Amino acid sequence: MRKKNNRALNKTYKVMSSVKVLSAEATNNIILLASQI
Repeated sequence: MRKKNNRALNKTYKVMSSVKVLSAEATNNIILLASQI
């Protein structure tokens, strides 16, 4: 039971970190676009 829970937590953590990276890249792109205008 505990192992299963751990796996779910790992999956959630991976998704969260990838979402963080994606949002950081999106923010950088928006800043770049704004500075070019």
